[in-house]
Amino acid sequence: MTKVKICGLRRTKDIEIVNKFQPDYIGFVLAKSKRQISLETAVALKLLLDPRVKAVGVFVNEPIQNILEYENHEAIDIIQLHGDEDLTYIKKLKEVSGLPIIKAFRIKDEESLRQQKELIGHPILEGVLLDAYHPTTYGGIGESFDWKLLDEIHRPYFLA
Repeated sequence: MTKVKICGLRRTKDIEIVNKFQPDYIGFVLAKSKRQISLETAVALKLLLDPRVKAVGVFVNEPIQNILEYENHEAIDIIQLHGDEDLTYIKKLKEVSGLPIIKAFRIKDEESLRQQKELIGHPILEGVLLDAYHPTTYGGIGESFDWKLLDEIHRPYFLA
């Protein structure tokens, strides 16, 4: 079944629209970005969000304690790691967090997919997100990778 996630929400008007159209997930960009929002804004927007829509917090190479601040303030329902986080980091986060974790993988080519395949398939992750590779940006570039490579993925995934 196809599910929809709309990312980069920043304003009350954004929440009003998603409450009307009911995507499955929305994303708060909490990493350094032109779409980054503060903890206070995330909390305020989450309070306005229909509880049937799950709020995903998007982080890039963030200290675990900072992620826990968003969880403790109930600003997010799901953690999305969009940086260079490895299995050791994810295990540490899982030990202290009660939230599901989605890990984003930047796919450049068949070799980059092969190098990440073990973590992509790891059961510690509740979800994986596959995104196009860019050498200096961690996501949201509006480009795609060779979707033929998706045949190598043997679990449900989000496609950016």
